Amino acid sequence: MSSALASRRLYVLDLARRIGDMECGVLPLEPLTYRVVARRLRQALAGLPEVLLVGAGVDELAALIPLLEARHFDEHGVLRGDHAQSSRDVAESLFERIGIRLED
Repeated sequence: MSSALASRRLYVLDLARRIGDMECGVLPLEPLTYRVVARRLRQALAGLPEVLLVGAGVDELAALIPLLEARHFDEHGVLRGDHAQSSRDVAESLFERIGIRLED
């Protein structure tokens, strides 16, 4: 891994740890600081391969998972994870009730 990617990975993990600390009460939750750190995390995470985040701690993962899931949905148009199928079923049922026909 190049030093630039390694540095970026550490930066992402640090931002994710700070978000996690604010959410768990380790750091005071200041709305402006939280928004700034969250925005920096989204920007730093953009384009970073997920494989570089392997080994992230539980606190970091709590902040990273929603961002990674949103990025996956934006790129592929499908959800992944434990609730993906049930979410798809609910969406299909809703579309059917309002008269929208989905093409496969």
